[in-house]
Amino acid sequence: MEEIRKDRRRFLRGAGSALIASGAVSALALSAGSVRAAHHEAVTQTKETQAATTPEKALRMLKEGNARFVQGKMFKRDLLAQVKATGAGQFPIAAIVGCIDSRASNELIFDQ
Repeated sequence: MEEIRKDRRRFLRGAGSALIASGAVSALALSAGSVRAAHHEAVTQTKETQAATTPEKALRMLKEGNARFVQGKMFKRDLLAQVKATGAGQFPIAAIVGCIDSRASNELIFDQ
C-alpha cells in the first residue's frame, strides 16, 4: 500500500503542473478572447472556440486567468447562464491535474 502511495505522489508531483490542451487556430477564438478582455466578462467555451484554441493559446489563457486570480481581478460570471449554456455539452480547453481536497477549484484559480 505504501508503494502505491509513493507512486501516486511521484506521478502527481511530476504531472501537477502539466496541462493538456488541443485545438486548431481560428479567428473565432481570437475575437472571443479580445471581446472577453475588453468587457472583463467570462466567455463560456463552445465547440467552435474549443476547436479554435491551440495548446499555446490555452496555456496563455490559463496563465492570464491565474494572474487575474492572484490580483483579485477575476472576470464577472453569470454562473446560471453558463450552466444553461453548457447543458447540452461541455467544451473544455485544458485538463488540469489537481488535488481532490483542494480548497479552491481549478476553474477559480485559473479564472476560466
